[in-house]
Amino acid sequence: MASSRRAYKQSLAACARETASNASFVPVLLKEDPEHCSTIKFAETLEHLSDICSNLPDDELSTYIEKVYKRMLNILSEKTIVLDPEMINSVILRYIQNYPQLSILTMDELRTISNIQLEQRSIVVHFDLSGSMSCAGFSPLVKTITDILKNIKKQNNIEVYFSLFGGSTQEDVHRVLGERLLTLDEFCAGNYKPGGGTAFCPSFARTKHFLKHDAIIISDGEFTDSITQLSFQDNCETVFFVAPPWSPSGIEQKHASAIAKCVHSNVAYIGVASGQYKQLETTLEEFSKGLGIVSRLPGFSTIGTYLIPTILLLPTHMKKTLDICLLKGEDTLQILTKKIIGLFRYLEETSKLSFERCIRGDEFRQLMSLLVPIKKLTFAHLETSLASQQLYGYLSKLLDSFGDQYNRLLKSYSNDKNKNELTKLWDDAMNVSERELIFEENNEKYGQPVGYLKTEVTNMDITPDMLAAALHHLKTIYSMMDTDLVNVIFGILINCKIAETSAGPQDTWIPVWSKPSDGTIDLLSIIRLLPTCLRQLQHFLGTTCDSDWTIQPMTAIRFAWIMDVSGHLFPDFVMQSLPTLVRSNANLIDLDQDENRSVFWLKILQSLAVKLSLSTETLLSIKHILIVNSLKGFLLRLTDTVVRYERQIYENVSPYIDTNEPKAWCVFVDQNGNMLNAETGVVVGLTNIVSDPKMVQKWYDTNFYKKGAVVRPRYLTLIDNPNLAHGSIELYNSSAPKDIDILREQLLTLGYSTVQIDAHINTTRDKIKHIPRVIQNQDPSSVVLASQGACQGATIPTETITINISRAIIIEYLSSQCNDAFIAGAMRAFGEYSRVDHTQYPNEIDYAIGCGLKSNSKITPQTPFHHLDKLDVQKTLLQYQEQFEKTIKSIEKPIVFTPLTIQKAAAQTATTTAITTSSIQSIPTSQSTPMSEELFTCPITQDIMENPSSTAPCGHMFEYDAINVYLKTVINECPMCRTQITSVTPNYAFKSVIQSWRANQQPKS
Repeated sequence: MASSRRAYKQSLAACARETASNASFVPVLLKEDPEHCSTIKFAETLEHLSDICSNLPDDELSTYIEKVYKRMLNILSEKTIVLDPEMINSVILRYIQNYPQLSILTMDELRTISNIQLEQRSIVVHFDLSGSMSCAGFSPLVKTITDILKNIKKQNNIEVYFSLFGGSTQEDVHRVLGERLLTLDEFCAGNYKPGGGTAFCPSFARTKHFLKHDAIIISDGEFTDSITQLSFQDNCETVFFVAPPWSPSGIEQKHASAIAKCVHSNVAYIGVASGQYKQLETTLEEFSKGLGIVSRLPGFSTIGTYLIPTILLLPTHMKKTLDICLLKGEDTLQILTKKIIGLFRYLEETSKLSFERCIRGDEFRQLMSLLVPIKKLTFAHLETSLASQQLYGYLSKLLDSFGDQYNRLLKSYSNDKNKNELTKLWDDAMNVSERELIFEENNEKYGQPVGYLKTEVTNMDITPDMLAAALHHLKTIYSMMDTDLVNVIFGILINCKIAETSAGPQDTWIPVWSKPSDGTIDLLSIIRLLPTCLRQLQHFLGTTCDSDWTIQPMTAIRFAWIMDVSGHLFPDFVMQSLPTLVRSNANLIDLDQDENRSVFWLKILQSLAVKLSLSTETLLSIKHILIVNSLKGFLLRLTDTVVRYERQIYENVSPYIDTNEPKAWCVFVDQNGNMLNAETGVVVGLTNIVSDPKMVQKWYDTNFYKKGAVVRPRYLTLIDNPNLAHGSIELYNSSAPKDIDILREQLLTLGYSTVQIDAHINTTRDKIKHIPRVIQNQDPSSVVLASQGACQGATIPTETITINISRAIIIEYLSSQCNDAFIAGAMRAFGEYSRVDHTQYPNEIDYAIGCGLKSNSKITPQTPFHHLDKLDVQKTLLQYQEQFEKTIKSIEKPIVFTPLTIQKAAAQTATTTAITTSSIQSIPTSQSTPMSEELFTCPITQDIMENPSSTAPCGHMFEYDAINVYLKTVINECPMCRTQITSVTPNYAFKSVIQSWRANQQPKS
């Protein structure tokens, strides 16, 4: 039996080998049960999902995809493994094909999926118990709130807590509880009564470290304490404002404004005004549905109480989903329509309390990008679909409502800068950057494309990462500093052509439309579709293609202006259409907008001044902003400095007095050692010598230890006093004249200066160790000769002088030396800015410009500096002055765009691959496109880099020492793009490029 079974298995094995050896062999993929297979098996299933689905019959496909989709949600919520985003999107799109009405999931629908891991949050109620709440409606309010919350707690199995605020009575309640919050049951049983003020800060202080929660604030009046003291609520996800029926109108909006800085910017605001109090129960119940949310699923976004695939926030995919619903019928479309309206209703509710906060949120930008495409689609089906009518009508009303709120908010601004910022937020949200919409609009405007843009991107020596970096760099083109990256895009346009047909997949095509009016091509659309080049390169290399995106219209126009300034020769069809884009544009020359005030963009405007017909006033403003920005960069690098030099202690004198006069070298004493006046012989200093050891010790015991050193001892050396016993001391009163004092008096009578006397005495004590003494009537000549001999070759001692030159003194000095009143005034303004009222002058650039314009005369230093006569100080300040003048002159340097061949070498330095000297020398250069010095200039030092280094993650290049000093003393941000810097790495490859360039600059013999 066993042998026959073995023979059977062997025959099966042989058959399997024979089948596998066939050239047409295709392995059969076994369909795992997605609901019960292991996580690893499920991940393998996703890898082969396309093949599995192609082998499934139609009646099984939708059920299988549903199981895969729900299992994927389970795994994503459990976070047991990381699934590939492409796999996630593939499953989502297949699920939408079969269940478009469930492409957006409500929280109720999520809860029906078994094993889904929901992130549960608590509810924290901040309840106002101030005196103003003491009215007939208070008890009904408490009952209504507690009944609603009990119901929410029961249905959703969540915890509800209360934090009371008002006055000391409410504080005592929590103090007794150890500052913890009240539970719902404790609040109901407490029967708490209102009374006191409306101090809200303590309530927020209690919840600042609370776990993730949603907050409900119930109050009828403004907070009486300082809202600047409110604690930040790091774990608060949503804030719900309830205004009791007796509250003044708009109180919930005041509450929303008060806590705006105490919660994250993406925290949603929902409110019930006093006039809407009857809707409280319905609104709170709807609000409670979002309390259990899926914990940040990859590939999905949570908006309100809905979970929506992120790819569905792209207008193209939303349009396709609606098209599928239309094909499946009105009932399917009605379900999805209700959810889409729910998404926008959430946006509408959050906008009621603060439209300004709403317009700055991610949800506003994401959903508003869908509004116009959905509105267009539903408009096309108004005659045949009731759901389309409902969706179109609501979105039209909402767009009008948002438009009115936007206009009211715009009018409320008095500052043009704020107006421009708001306008930009609105325009960015409303603008749909999708290639399909560009196709639709251009086909309608110009007809069918006349051809397709043929790029040489597959033949260029660039990688997908480099091309992606260059394309994304265009998003911030107004502050572009990396000319290497922009030259990549220039290279694509320089080598492009128009072909009748296009190769590759359709999503890699770049159509070209011709304008019937003048026959030029639509260059704006070409620039907007440039990111498609990345997909072309990735498709050519067989790598995964990035998601499709397009450049914003204003960004495309900016890039066209830069193309014009670059001086490159583009194909004729590009050059002919370029002037149509290089025209005055109010948004791009408005100097009140931050984007238009970067040094790079201001230089672009300077270069295009004639073509844009910029006024003299605008050009002067551009110059002022450039100067002030350069000054700011210079001052950021400016630090306190120290100058040290050696100085003689006694200046302009000799080390000793070269004279034979005895009074210059010794003092005179009598036979008892008492010092005498050299002229009169009168005793001027008594000598008290103690030689007996017992008497010496007694003196110490009775005088020095007990009474202190009023009378000081001096030990006498055997050399000076060979006749005295060892250990003898001389006692002298501290107020009596000393030998040095007597010698000084003698020298003064001889007419020498105080400085010369000090130098002489110092040398005498240094060389002779003591002041010589001569007994009266003895010949002092031998003592004088010995002293003179000992002092031969003596020098004046020196000392190291340290002068601290503060940053403020340097600024004062440079301001006083500057002949330009505007520059001097602006320079001083930067030094003063730390002391001015920032609420009145919030921007230091504007403050410096204002001070510069007010300055009409040469600046005189306010702080006197007393060391300007010192040569080393003068040298140091002159060095700063040279750097300062070089900084000012730098604003006159035009933007230089290096050739693409140079950019290739720079691109290689972004990797760790070393560049050899031979490879650098092989870089083709010509007189028309030389290597620019600016390419190798450090933005901080404004000098050619000796040791270039790259910053991560932004990749900008600086002198190694300069960027490290900058990061330590200023701020840990890139000076060019303000990106947080994680590391600084020496770039030896680029150093080789610089060295080669330097060698080529040397004149040839």
